[in-house]
Amino acid sequence: MKRPIISLLGMTATFLLVFGHVGSAQYYRPNPDAQKRFAINYNEAGIPAYTLPDPLATDVGKPVSGAKMWWEERRLFISAQADTM
Repeated sequence: MKRPIISLLGMTATFLLVFGHVGSAQYYRPNPDAQKRFAINYNEAGIPAYTLPDPLATDVGKPVSGAKMWWEERRLFISAQADTM
């Protein structure tokens, strides 16, 4: 039994016909309510002051002594803070 040989060109054409519309800009429909919910700030003076925490110090101010301590203690604290945002 001979199997039909599909050329690379044929496989490419089939792929484009089946999956060509995925991610196309013509199917993007913006949400009209998005601008009502989120105010865009173009003026940096309107941003409140903040300071980033030191990634190499624990939450009590103790310096991180090595990679193992950072991985087991500080990383967990930072990821927990990020989860609450």
